[in-house]
Amino acid sequence: GELMTRGVLPTVPRKLHEQSIVKPQGVRVVAACFNERAVLTSFIESVLAVSGVERLVLIDAGSSDDTVSQIRV
Repeated sequence: GELMTRGVLPTVPRKLHEQSIVKPQGVRVVAACFNERAVLTSFIESVLAVSGVERLVLIDAGSSDDTVSQIRV
């Protein structure tokens, strides 16, 4: 591969650039959760129902309720 020289970025071949625009990857959603046990299941279902969502990553921020077990379900 080319290296960056004197502040000039290497060019991306036109064909590669066009291909990435024509075939976009699915959307990945990342969400932090804190004591969200009561609404987490409906949140997960709502996000995954959105067209194009490929992956949902949930991060527990130290919940003291049962959020973590809901995430693992």
